[in-house]
This record gives sequence, C-alpha cells and structure tokens, in this order.
Amino acid sequence: MIIMKTYIIEKENRKVAELHISSFTSESEETLIENISGSVRDNPEIGYAGFDKKEDLIGFLKWKIFKDNSKFNNIEINHDKVRSIIESALFRCLELVKSKKLYVFVFPTFDEFVKEKLTGVSGYSFWKNTIIIHIFPGGYSDKEIGETLCHEFAHAVSLNYNEIRTLLDQIIADGIAEHFREEAVGGGKSPWAASIDRDKAKNIFNEIKNCLDSEDWNIRNEIFYGSGRYPNWSGYSIGYYIIEDFLSKHRELSWNDVIKIKSWDILLKSGF
Repeated sequence: MIIMKTYIIEKENRKVAELHISSFTSESEETLIENISGSVRDNPEIGYAGFDKKEDLIGFLKWKIFKDNSKFNNIEINHDKVRSIIESALFRCLELVKSKKLYVFVFPTFDEFVKEKLTGVSGYSFWKNTIIIHIFPGGYSDKEIGETLCHEFAHAVSLNYNEIRTLLDQIIADGIAEHFREEAVGGGKSPWAASIDRDKAKNIFNEIKNCLDSEDWNIRNEIFYGSGRYPNWSGYSIGYYIIEDFLSKHRELSWNDVIKIKSWDILLKSGF
C-alpha cells in the first residue's frame, strides 16, 4: 500500500513545489499515524515536514488528526482533484510573490471542529517554505483547500524574512495572510477575520498593547482562540484591520515588499 504520494509541481520549467499527499485510510488509528509519520522523510531543508524531530511530527499528527478523540473513517480523498486545486492556487500565489521551492504536505484530520467550523480544511506553516494542510475526508470544501493554501503560502514565504515569535508577530502575520489570500484567490472575508467588528478589535487591541512583545503561548492562545476573556479568533480580526489600514496607506508596495517588513514597522505605519 502506498502511504504517501509525491507530485512535482512545475511552472515555466522550474520546480516550484513538492506536493506530498498521504493516505487517508488505515486499519486503525495507531497504524494510520505510524504509516503517515513513517512516510515523511528527513529533509535537510525542512526536517520532518517542518519539525526538527520525528517525535515532534508524531505528536502533532496525533493531536491534529484525532483531536478530542475523534474517530476516523475509511473515506479516501481524490488525489487528482486535490492536486489540481493546490496547483491552481499555488500558481495564483506565485503571480504575486516570488518564492523558493515549497514543500506542501496533505494529511487527514477527523476533528469535528475543522469539519463544522472550517469547512473541512485547516492549515499550518511552522517553518519557512513548508505548508501543512489537513482535510476532513468526506466533509471538505474544494474552495477552502485553495484558500487555505494561499493563506499558508503567505506564512511560509514570510518566514524566510521574519520569525513569528511574539503576539504582535502572529497578529501581523495572520493579517497579511488573509489579505494576501483575498487578492490571490478571492473568497471574501473569512469567518475568523470577521469574528469581531473594527470597534471591538480596537478596544481589545488597547487592552493588549502591553503584551505585544510577549512570547507567552497562553496569552497568544487566549487572544486568538478565546478561552474566555476574548471572543474566539479576535487576534485574526485585529490583524486583518491593521493590514487593511496599512495597505490602504501604502498602495505603492508590492506583496514582495510587504512580506519582508517587520511587525512593528507595519503596525506603526498602519495608523491603527
């Protein structure tokens, strides 16, 4: 049984990406994780799909694929369709931003939150030039695959120039990623970018100004994922409005310029 299929994506006779799509079926939860992690090879440029150690990748897969004890099904995705969607979205991104060779990994997820709230698709970019996309088999939106690819593309390319270490870094990075995605493939304002209105975003921003340089994950999770004090996805909305203001004031800049600018410079020049 082939666990991981690899596709080379080319544009104008140049290899622009390696796309790795894993199997979505298995005999059990344990063998699924074992088979997928065993198929991801160590790469001198990106490690194990963006993780330094195989153990870290395994821990991430266990958390993301079977979050909250979700149960897997044996529905396999259509590789040709997913490959076509990702390739098309990637080409749209490359019309706006120059990129080094990218590595894209497609894994399953059986997280009901992803299915119900994210139309069956979620994405991550932990390391430069590396994108992870999770798809809920039998319950995903084709459109969301392309939009997620573009959002994560912005992160993956930006990480060549700027780290995401602080709360402000994350706010700015996700604001950039959402506006970039809108220009690359459209799709309108996402639910997370629209989770709160501008006035609410400014009020929350004023409350957290003293925490912008914090590297505390607990603070970041509270502001992005709303464990009580702030509405869910507040960080995404704040970032969206900051970048909206920044782009309206600096129309002369290309996306190749924007992704290289430091977080504090963007904030101060946004007027937000």
